[in-house]
Amino acid sequence: MRVLFIIFSLIPFLIFSQVEQELESGNLTLNSVNKREFYVGALSNYSFGSTDYTLKARSEINNNLSDLKSHLVFPLDSYNVGAYFKMAKANNYNKKWSIQFTIVTNISNPTSSMVDKDWIDGVEVSSTKSSSDLRNLYTFVESDFQILTKTTYYLTAFANISYDKIDQEINGYSGWVKDEFGVIYDISGTERVINYNVSYLNSVVGLGLDWSVSERLNLNLKAGGGLSVAKDYDYHVLRNKEANGKGVGYNIYSSSNLSYSLDRRSSGKYKIGLNIMMNYIQVDGTQNMTSKNNGGGPFYETTLEGIPHKFDYLKSSFGLIFEMKL
Repeated sequence: MRVLFIIFSLIPFLIFSQVEQELESGNLTLNSVNKREFYVGALSNYSFGSTDYTLKARSEINNNLSDLKSHLVFPLDSYNVGAYFKMAKANNYNKKWSIQFTIVTNISNPTSSMVDKDWIDGVEVSSTKSSSDLRNLYTFVESDFQILTKTTYYLTAFANISYDKIDQEINGYSGWVKDEFGVIYDISGTERVINYNVSYLNSVVGLGLDWSVSERLNLNLKAGGGLSVAKDYDYHVLRNKEANGKGVGYNIYSSSNLSYSLDRRSSGKYKIGLNIMMNYIQVDGTQNMTSKNNGGGPFYETTLEGIPHKFDYLKSSFGLIFEMKL
């Protein structure tokens, strides 16, 4: 799987280098009126969704081996701002290629709650909700190349690499726990509960459609998929438990962008646009967990390795874009 990920990750740069080689060899010659074009853009959007993980293990409870399951959901709803830089080029056949670098970060914390649930032998024994302080940095590099050109639209092949770094500090909790006799108790607190960070490195290949709806209005659609690598670190403060997980999986990506030229033609200098994006990631991996006594009594340390650890990530966003041609 790692070899496949490396291959997918190299595709944007292979596309870029191949086009350059064809230009230099003379197979593609540049039209004198079509030179390199440079663009800068600013964006503001609202994202929603979650990154969560599920782990399963067998452990001894009250002198009996039991199946344990935990499911933690970390919210990703936030307002974000970002910027991008893009370079595009065309040849005699009007088959443009472009490469774009984007960076986005959040400027607000989630309003949704972080949820933590546990099961023993299939019976839910606890459920709590907490607030989250979020720090999210998203970087994105994409390259595309026109493969079919018509009068009002063209098809593209694209590839991108993205890195999504998510840090969350979980504070306070309220919910319930069930004891061994089935009695439910309400619990709550205000202290820090969890420090959690997770990163996703994704590579995507796919196809796109670029349609000139009118002289000023343009619609761009893209969809694809690829491989993902996920790593996380989870520190349960109250339980004095540390865990590290990692794995390789897949992702599905789609985006749509509706742009309007503020000049009298679609290739004008200034554009505004509406962007919608969706990304789903599923990764199967393993986790190593270390638990220590949390004060009182003799010191002990327990380590479990190779615990099945599943990552699930779903994030969508919609927002506005302003672009300027340099």
